[in-house]
Amino acid sequence: MDLLLEIGTEELPAGWVPVALETLSSLLARELMDARLVAAAPAVRTFGTPRRIAAIVANLSERQPDLEERVEGPPEQAAFSGGQPTRAAEGFAKKLGVSIADLKIEGGRLVGVRRATGRPAIEVLSPLLERVVKALPARQKSMRWADHDVSFPRPVRWIVALAGTEVVPFRFADAQSGRETRGHRFRAPAPIALTDPSHYESALLHGHVIADLAKRRAATLEAAQRAAATENLSLDDNLALLDEVTQLTEEPHALVGHFDAADLALPPEVVKSEMQKHQRYFPVKKDGKLANAFVVISNVPVADPALSRAGYERVLKARLSDARFFFEEDRKQPLEARVDRLDRIVFQQALGSMGDKVRRIETLSEWLAPRCGADAKAARAVAHLCKADLTAAMVGEFPELQGVMGRVYATSLPDDQRQAVEDHYAPRTAEGALPSAPLGAVVALADRFDSLAGIFGIGKEPSASADPFGLRRAALAVIRTVLHFGFSISLKEIIAQAAAPLGAQLAVKPDVLQEKLHDFFRGRLKALWADRASADVVDAVLEAGIDDLVAAQKRLTAVASLQQRADFLPIAETFTRVSNLLAQAQEKGFSWTRAVAPPSKSSEAEQRLWAAVAEFEKSDHRQVEVALLGLGKLQPHLARFFEDVMVMVDDTDARAQRLALLGRIQEHFRPIADFRRIQTKRA
Repeated sequence: MDLLLEIGTEELPAGWVPVALETLSSLLARELMDARLVAAAPAVRTFGTPRRIAAIVANLSERQPDLEERVEGPPEQAAFSGGQPTRAAEGFAKKLGVSIADLKIEGGRLVGVRRATGRPAIEVLSPLLERVVKALPARQKSMRWADHDVSFPRPVRWIVALAGTEVVPFRFADAQSGRETRGHRFRAPAPIALTDPSHYESALLHGHVIADLAKRRAATLEAAQRAAATENLSLDDNLALLDEVTQLTEEPHALVGHFDAADLALPPEVVKSEMQKHQRYFPVKKDGKLANAFVVISNVPVADPALSRAGYERVLKARLSDARFFFEEDRKQPLEARVDRLDRIVFQQALGSMGDKVRRIETLSEWLAPRCGADAKAARAVAHLCKADLTAAMVGEFPELQGVMGRVYATSLPDDQRQAVEDHYAPRTAEGALPSAPLGAVVALADRFDSLAGIFGIGKEPSASADPFGLRRAALAVIRTVLHFGFSISLKEIIAQAAAPLGAQLAVKPDVLQEKLHDFFRGRLKALWADRASADVVDAVLEAGIDDLVAAQKRLTAVASLQQRADFLPIAETFTRVSNLLAQAQEKGFSWTRAVAPPSKSSEAEQRLWAAVAEFEKSDHRQVEVALLGLGKLQPHLARFFEDVMVMVDDTDARAQRLALLGRIQEHFRPIADFRRIQTKRA
């Protein structure tokens, strides 16, 4: 049988629906497997509109299978005392619902069998679905209604819960589960009775609701494109707006409107921002250029197109009029004249004003530029103006345009520097576009390193639940930017340079700041590289150091590639043994110096390893892939060495020579990866 769960609500926040559907899918799958109603992870199909989230799971068992499960209990010595069962044994037996006589001793532990008779699915599903609904993610400001002690992003008005043709009974707040859903609020307000889950999507479609999110998105895009084509226009691409509008409608209908062509004299970003961010209108193009028209999506068919169009146009006209006023006012003075005003904007109380921050960015950008292939003088000029538009009226009204207006207003700079003023905010999101050129990337890095060093330096680093200064996003932006442009720069040096101007403002010592920020970057890298290599390889590479991010990523790629080879496990095991031996020697206080020749009395295996190391060191190993392949060739000699030679002997000279040889080998692989972190046990 199939299972349908639908939670009907007042209009939900658009951004919450996709997150809730993903959680709903995983919760249902896990709960149904735990309840033994599905044999394996089930396929869960989800649906979401502004008034509902829903899921259908196919092929549930109508009854749980009987359970017979072997369970290990307390150790034998804890289970019996003087031949008599202890409370531990009695409690274990009670937990399994058996007598002490039914328990056995296996492998030194008490063992029993837990048996349970399977129950009908309906009985199991009632509390299960209630748990799922209560576990759905809340927003920062969830709502309570009436006198209920539960909350939800919006009040719940109905619940559909069907297992096959039967209603699964449970209650959430004042909504009792049933079989009646609701269609479109205005076009099909009457309840719609469902006979079984298979009719759900078609019944809602008949009720003017496209429940499937992907289908409604496609219908929204098609409606907008069709409307634009009636006037020989095409949509200006903005997938984020399409997703948002999709989540605001249940049945999309499109209409074309227009605005004064004179408003096209405004920067295109301003016009688009007014339409997209504030009105949810789709900008359109004609002959590849922004046109003085738009497409708007309505949740109902337009009864009087002329009247509706006039209303949409009137609202946009007022907003564009305000934008034109701000734009004209801002241009009455050059952007350079606004820099001094930044001293009146607080960046952070302990770190001074935004003007203080800009002066630090200037110095850091000038230092960083030549290390990244950019011009130092140009970098300083861009840094000087990079925050000046924060005092502009346009940015005050439309904060999303910061940087964009800086580029527009920075008329005294060459085009590449003007673009860099905007680019220094990139990437604006975790996966957003990166700076278009190294100059903007340099100022972007300087800005973020100033924030990271400053905020960490005053002890305000992010907690597990809060990151008010967006430092996780800043660190990820640094990593993505550095790797994209291939900047071979030292994190340690940049952090030191960023912290230097702060001086007495710092509450932590420089070495502590370095350690904290390196750990912070390791955490971001670990998450970023999760899909590039296995977790143990990522840990091994991170442990070897991340000061040069580009080099670290090359090491990751090389070690991950080596891991695919058939001889990887013996290589990793051998290098791990080298590291462990040297660590043990240090713990015992044994010392050695870098030896250049084998002992006078040495075995054949020892002689061959010395020769192999000498041959390896003759070649150029600046490329990590080549170095790893060369080290791989040492593995057979090392394995034979460990078989035939005792390293930790009483002979001080012989021991020191052998430790020195292993130390020479470690010098080459330890900076690449800490092989002790790599899982070498065979499955």
